[in-house]
Amino acid sequence: MISIIIPVYNEKENLFLLNTQIQNALDPWCKDWEVIYIDDGSNDGSHDILQELALNNKRIKLIRLVKQYGQTLAIAAGIEYSEGDILVFMDSDLQNDPRDIPKLISKLDEG
Repeated sequence: MISIIIPVYNEKENLFLLNTQIQNALDPWCKDWEVIYIDDGSNDGSHDILQELALNNKRIKLIRLVKQYGQTLAIAAGIEYSEGDILVFMDSDLQNDPRDIPKLISKLDEG
C-alpha cells in the first residue's frame, strides 16, 4: 500500500482540487493507496472540507491537531497512522503534482 501524507494548514482553497488530482492520478492505477491529511490547527475551515472528503472516500484518513505544531510534527503524526509500506509526502498548496506519484513508484519497482 502507498500512503500519501499531507500536512495541511489553512489551505481550504486548495483541498478539493488537490484531492481530485490525487484521485485522478491514482484511481486508474492498480496499486492500493490511502491519503492521510493532517490538519495542523487550521482556522480557515480547512478541517470542515477535510471531514467532507473523508466521509465520502474510505481511502482518506484525517488527523486533526488541536493547535499548530508545525510541519515536522504533522508529518510524524501521518507516519504513525499510515498503513503503507511506501510513504509519499506532499504539500497541500498544489506545488507537487500527484501525477508524479505513479512515476515515482514505477522507479522504485525497477529497483
